[in-house]
Amino acid sequence: MEKRIWGVWSGEKTFDFIEKSISKNGFAVVMMHHIDFGQYAKSGNALNVTRIQELEFVINNIQDAGYNLVTIGKINLDS
Repeated sequence: MEKRIWGVWSGEKTFDFIEKSISKNGFAVVMMHHIDFGQYAKSGNALNVTRIQELEFVINNIQDAGYNLVTIGKINLDS
């Protein structure tokens, strides 16, 4: 079993993980938490713009590579 280290990854590292997992398993699972996208040192509901941009990078690369982006319950293991 491969050891996973939890943490915030760059968009490039996340997409690299996605490609390796798809190559090996036929799918990738990426878990995100809402807390990763906020700036909680500021008052109110301030967004962490850098993290939003990293997410946009990952989504764009997934789409550009022709991969389907689905919820975990919709992963099709037969395809």
